[in-house]
Amino acid sequence: MLHALASALRLGEDERAHLHALARGSAGPTPWSGAGAPRPGLLHLLEAVRPTPAYVLDQVSDLLAVNPEGERLMPGVCGRGNLVRYVFTDPRARDVFVGWEGMARDCVAHLRTVAAADPGSAALAALVAELSAASAEFAALWRHYDVKVKSGSRRTFRDAAGNHVDLTSEILTAADGQRLAVFRPTP
Repeated sequence: MLHALASALRLGEDERAHLHALARGSAGPTPWSGAGAPRPGLLHLLEAVRPTPAYVLDQVSDLLAVNPEGERLMPGVCGRGNLVRYVFTDPRARDVFVGWEGMARDCVAHLRTVAAADPGSAALAALVAELSAASAEFAALWRHYDVKVKSGSRRTFRDAAGNHVDLTSEILTAADGQRLAVFRPTP
């Protein structure tokens, strides 16, 4: 029945997985546990991939660690403490992300996926409330209920000189939900 419903609704792979998880009563195998210290192995990888920009994030995209190249790729991201907060509240983000709207949609859809895994999360609720009050665009996207597991994608960034830089992200997720996001040149 779920398969037929997903087909009728023309759901994508992430949306189908989300539907099946909701039917089972759980949207994910391991609810996130909130921000904490970055895993030592992820810190090692963060340094090992240099000079490639990279970040360690928790499930709600709190920045747990950033290498210097990552700081240069997204000026001001560390000051916001959270990637989604940066996207919606830092004016520089609209210059940094060529195609800002796609990045914004992906960030909100990821948070929806996280919300399904841990609907009682106080940290997530606080972030959503903060961003809903600070950004009408975030609030509108949050009402859409789109879901997406962030697994990497192609992004175009604008560097400090105004040049477009095409990068492809790879996102590795540890069992506890911490993620290593690495941006490599697009082939």
